[in-house]
Amino acid sequence: MKKLFGFWMLSILLTSALWSQESSSEAVADFPVISFLQDTIDLGVMKAGEQRSMQFEFTNTGNQALVIELVTACKCTSLSWPQDPVPMDGKGSIFVTFDSTGYDGEVIKVVDIIANTDPIVVEAWFKVEVLKPQ
Repeated sequence: MKKLFGFWMLSILLTSALWSQESSSEAVADFPVISFLQDTIDLGVMKAGEQRSMQFEFTNTGNQALVIELVTACKCTSLSWPQDPVPMDGKGSIFVTFDSTGYDGEVIKVVDIIANTDPIVVEAWFKVEVLKPQ
C-alpha cells in the first residue's frame, strides 16, 4: 500500500511539473524577445569632453512584433531607436552617443529599453575609461 501511495504521489508531482513547464514556455512565446549581438560595449579610452557613438544591434527572436516605447540612459547620452515595430526575426539597432564631459576614470552606464517584452525593461551597458585633460 505504501508503494502504491508513493507511486501515486510521484505521478502527481511529475504531471504537475510537466504542466507547469509547458505553461511557462507558452507564456514566454507570447512576447517579443530582444537578443543583442552584444549587450555590453567597451568604448575603450577617451579624453574628457569627447563624444563617442555606439550601436546596439539586436534581433527580435520572440513570437510577436517588438514595439520599443522608450530608451533611457543618463543625461550624458543621446539616444535613437526604431520607431516602427520590429517583426519576428527582424533586426534593429539602438544608437547611443556618450558625452564624456565631467567624467574621469572608469564609467559604466546602463541603457534601459522599455518595450512590450517580458520583463518590460531590457538592459544593455557600455563602459569607457575617461582621461582628464592635461
